[in-house]
Order: sequence, then structure tokens, then C-alpha cells
Amino acid sequence: MTASARTKELFAAQQRAGWKRTDRVFGYLLLMQWFVSMGVAIWLSPLTWTGAQSAPHIHVWATVVLGALITIPPVLLVANRPGAVATRHAVVISQALWSALLIHLTGGRIETHFHIFGSLAVMAFYRDWKVLVTASAVVAIDHLLRGIWWPTSVYGIVAPESWRWLEHAGWVVFEDTFLIISIRHGLREMREVAQRTAELERSRSLVGLEVKARTAELAEARDSALDAAKAKAEFLANMSHEIRTPLNGILGFVDILGGSRLDDEQRSHLGTIRTSGQALLTIINDILDLSKMEAGSLEIKSIPFDIRETVEEVASLLAPRCQSRGVELICAVEGETSSAVLGDRLRLRQVVVNLLGNAVKFTRQGEVRIHVALEEVEASRTRATLTVADTGIGIPKHELTRIFGSFTQVDGSTTRCYGGTGLGLPISLRLINLMGGTISVESTSGTGSTFTVVLEFERGGADQDVEPTQFDLTGKRVLIVDTNPTSLEVLETMIADTGATCSTANDDAEAIRIIESSSAAGTLFDAAVVAMQKPMRGGDDVAGRLRDLLPDLPRVFLQPVGSAFLSKRQKPGDAVLDKPARRFLLLSALVKIVSGTSTSSPAEEVKDADVTPLPQLRVLVVDDNRVNQRVVLLILKRWGLTVDVADNGLSAVQMATSQTYDVILMDAQMPVMDGYEATRAIRAGSGPNRDTPVIAITARAMKGDRERCLRAGMDDHVPKPIQQSVLLTALRRVKSIRTPARTS
Repeated sequence: MTASARTKELFAAQQRAGWKRTDRVFGYLLLMQWFVSMGVAIWLSPLTWTGAQSAPHIHVWATVVLGALITIPPVLLVANRPGAVATRHAVVISQALWSALLIHLTGGRIETHFHIFGSLAVMAFYRDWKVLVTASAVVAIDHLLRGIWWPTSVYGIVAPESWRWLEHAGWVVFEDTFLIISIRHGLREMREVAQRTAELERSRSLVGLEVKARTAELAEARDSALDAAKAKAEFLANMSHEIRTPLNGILGFVDILGGSRLDDEQRSHLGTIRTSGQALLTIINDILDLSKMEAGSLEIKSIPFDIRETVEEVASLLAPRCQSRGVELICAVEGETSSAVLGDRLRLRQVVVNLLGNAVKFTRQGEVRIHVALEEVEASRTRATLTVADTGIGIPKHELTRIFGSFTQVDGSTTRCYGGTGLGLPISLRLINLMGGTISVESTSGTGSTFTVVLEFERGGADQDVEPTQFDLTGKRVLIVDTNPTSLEVLETMIADTGATCSTANDDAEAIRIIESSSAAGTLFDAAVVAMQKPMRGGDDVAGRLRDLLPDLPRVFLQPVGSAFLSKRQKPGDAVLDKPARRFLLLSALVKIVSGTSTSSPAEEVKDADVTPLPQLRVLVVDDNRVNQRVVLLILKRWGLTVDVADNGLSAVQMATSQTYDVILMDAQMPVMDGYEATRAIRAGSGPNRDTPVIAITARAMKGDRERCLRAGMDDHVPKPIQQSVLLTALRRVKSIRTPARTS
């Protein structure tokens, strides 16, 4: 419909509504006039007497009878045909006749003539000039006829003149003129309103069509995006599988070769292969994590863990890379509140690895510091402020806003000089946001950078929060020697918290002076902590001087990871730890050497705990890749396990019906029959392995892969490339589920 046609339609609708509304007004007005007139006539009109007989005055009968004849027909039309042309003309004729009747009943009083003018004004509500003409004609005819035959009923006691009805008609026409002008203005406004309404409706209709079109486009775009996301997820899953499968073979054989007899050069080459493979695995994991975050499918867990242990573990992991450049790595976790919290340890560790790894990568000299301050913000919450500072190349201020972008580094030369994908900081930022924290950075080009992360965690529950071991060295005197002032301060704070009295020295000369003055005063030291990056200056180092001056003094040596230059200065009872020192290991070593209860290194005790032997298990390995088969086979046989191999799920189901196994290691993606279907078939069968633990060994590491394995009936999930420690943990977890199977 065109706008013009719609305007006419809306205008006509407004007119009909106005006619109906005014019809109802006059319907009520006519009834009210009739009832009020009868009441007034009965009240005011005197009785008519004929002798002793009285009767109602003729005015009463005129009001009742004539009023009924004038009122009832138009009221019935209003009730049955409101808005009709005949109805409104009947209404105005009736209203004009009521004016004539009232003028007659009052004897032509001039005040009653005002009823005509008031009625005409109300008739203007119709906004139809024709009804005014009809009503005016009735008034003129009434005045003309009654002016001739009964003038006193119209003009009262005024002398009747033949022209007087023209005078009254003139005043009616005078009012009609202005009412008609008003009606024309009203109709014009109605047309303008109708036109604006039509235009608005048209605009709304066009907007609606536009919205529908855009909605359809958005739906199409959404479907395309979903298809693209699905294709991307499938591609990433396949990419992960295809890359992890050969990488599993590479890293698996590297671990196996690492346990064989190799000379130093071969072991160095093997270390290069391992480092390169782990770097490739890190890139794959970063890309998968970024994909999960973009899809909103990465979930933050809430499990008990210790912040101190997590941060110190990462520092120990990155220490060799840092110390190989001659850069000091310093780790400190401070605070009066417990470091046991509820949160996602894996994601916090990932953030620390990314930030600390970047600091190490971009620092060629000086030091890298990681500091964690713990404070209680509520009775049940702990705030951790983690700061990673370095003395590296720094970041120009105008580049600070770019570094959190995906695949972004300060410039192209950074990638060429230092390597990396530029995913570490974007992933860290998103992980921190998911954990409800904040990250900020301060940096000056050429002097270094400082990243600050603030996170809040729920305190560990009473059943989960294990209080840290309390070390008491109250009354003991400890000498601390370190060439790095920052590291020296950290060691002093850590040891002083046990109640020990600490003396510090940052070179050999100062250490010797402290020892000599202490000996002269008769206040001997109970232990010494010597942290060395390299032999100190002078003809002898402090380790040798300590041995010569105080041969019985218990000592804890802190040396770079893998270093052996202190071994010549070590005597029975001394402890040697890797830098940076982990609080538990350092304080445990101090307590033990001071008390003389142990001469073994705490680090060695920790390592020994990882080699608990497995029971003699019989294991079925199911994998279609020959290289992966050999890797798993060699690892398991090294642990003394009996191993059978199946090439696909169908072979595994057949072997599981005739042999009894303690554990089944099942690949997920295989030809003939995949691992999911094979596991369901084994669980549904009646063979001896219906309840045997099944561990998924799969290169699929996307969100939902682990859950899919568990839904298929598997008991655990170990991703490829296989890490021996992870596989060992999984086997230990299930080793007690069944007694070892009989070999046959």
C-alpha cells in the first residue's frame, strides 16, 4: 500500500472514531436533557385545576411525550449504528428540536436561546460541517414557522416582527462560520497526523524488513561461523593428532636413549633434540589453548594446590636455561597467610611459565626475579600479587599496548633474534581474565620489564589445607653468603622466618671477616649457606676457606643446576641444592645438618621417591602406529612389565577375550575399529577383561576428548607425546584395581 493510500485509510479511521465518540456523547446528553427536563417540569409547573379537580400542567405532558419522541429514535440509532451518517444527522436534528422545546417551555426567555449556541459548539466535535448546516436549518425553520403562528413561544413578550427570525438565523450562521473554520483546521491536523503515522508505519515496515534481512544475514553468518568453528575444531584436532603422533615417537625414543650409555657429545645432541621437541609441543599446546579461549570452551577449575610449590617448581624448571647465560634467577614467596588455596593450578602454572619464560628469553645479563606476595583480603580469601621483573631488553612505551595481541612481538627482529610465536602474553592475559585477575606491565627500553599479576583465591578448606612444615631454628646462628644482593636478601628472609639469627656476606672477604670476628667473640655459627654462581674472586673461594677455618661447620651449598664445581669442596654431612633454592628443601636441609640427623640431600630424597617400583603387571598396548608401539613397549619393559601389542581395536577385543590383563593402554583413533568402540565392546563382553582398567593413550588433546574417553568406559587419559612420569602416575593409580594377571 502506498503512503497516500495509507494516509487516507488512517484519516478515515480517525474520522469514524471521532463520529462514534461524539455519537455516544450526544446519546448520553439527549437522555440527560430528557430526564432533567421532566424533573424540572414536575417540580416547577403548577397543577391545572378544574373546579375541585387538579391535573398535571401541560408543560409536564409536553416534556414527557415530546421529549420521548425527540430523544428515543436518535438514542436507538446511536446504540445500533454509531458513526453512521444518518445517526449523526438524526442526533443533531434531535438536539436542535430540544433547543426549540426548551425555548417554548420557558416562554421564549433569551437565556434559553443560548442552548442553541452551546449545542452547535458540541456538534463541532463531529468535525463535519454538514451536521452544522442540518442543525442550523432546523433552527431557522423552527423560528420562521413559530414566529408566524406562535411568536410568543419563541420571542416571549418581545413584539413579533417578520424579520426577527432572520436576526436569530444570522447569529447562528455567525457561530457556524467560526465553527466551520475550526473544523477545517482540525481536519487538516488530522490529515497531517495520519500522514505522519503512515510515514512512521512505512519507516517501521522498512526497518522491520531491514531487520528481517539483517537477521537472515546474521543467521547465515552464524551458521557459517559455526561451520567454520566446527571445521577449525576438526582441523585442530586432526592437526594435534597428526603432529603429536610422530612427536610422541621422537620424544619417547629421546627419553629411552637418555637412559642408555652415551658420551657427553651424544648426550648433548640428545638434549638438543629433547629441547626442540618440547618447544614444538609448547607451540602446539599454545595454539590449542588460544583456540579454546576464542571458542569460550576453556574452563577454570577449582582444586586445592599450593602457590609456593607451583611458583618454585616453575623457577626450578627454567633455572637451567637462565643460568646457562650467566643470569641469576631469584624466586621469593612471602606473606603471613597460608599459600594453600583453591584454584586452577595448571593455568596459574601456565601463566608463570609464560611470564618467567619471556623474562629469561629476553634477558642476556643481570637477573630475573619472580616475587609472590600473599595477603589475606577476607577470612576465606587470599590475594596473590605475582611480580616478574628482569633486566632484559625492555619494551618501548608506545609498544606496551601491542604486546598482548595474538602472534605479536615488539618487532620482526625480536622474533628473528629471540624466537617465539607471540602467543605467551595473549594466552596469559586471557587466562588471568578467566581467573578474575588483572595484569599490568611497566617497562623501559634497554633496562628491563616488570609484569604484575594480581589474583584472588579461596583459601584451602580444612580438609584440604595442609599446613606447611614448621621449621624451627630458634637460637641458631646461620652465615649466608651470596654474590647477588637480591638473592642474599631473599635467603635471609627465608631463613630468618625460622627464628634463626642470620649474618650475611656478599663476597668471600666479607664472609671471612665475619667468621673471624665471630670466632674471636666466641659466638660460633651453627651452619652456613653458600650460594655461588661461579668461584669467587681471590686465591681461594669461600667454600674452601670455610672448610679450612671451620672444618666441622655444617654447610648447605647452592649451585647452578647441573654444576659440579662444588663437589671438590663438599665433605660428608654437607648438602648441595640447585639454585634458586626451594624453601622446603633449603630449610629441611638446614634443620637436618644442624641436628645431624641426615647427611643425604633433600633433592636426592625427592628424586628417589619417584622411582617406586611397579608391581608385575601384564599390559595390552593397542596402537596402529609402529613407532608409538615401540616407544610404549620399551618404556614398559624397562619398568619390568609384561606387554602384548594389538594393531587396532578389533584385534584388542579378540585378544581381550582370551587373555587376562591388568591394564589396557588404548589409542583412540585407529583403523578397522577405534579405541572408543573397542573399549565399549570389551566392557559389554563377558571376557576376563570386562572390568580391566583402560587408559587412553591418544594424540587428541582438544576439549571434550578426555570426557569422550571416559564416556566410552575408559578409566584415565594420557595425552601424546607420552611423558613417562604421567604414564607412571596413571599406572600407579590403577595398579591396585586388579591383582597381577597370570602370564601364559
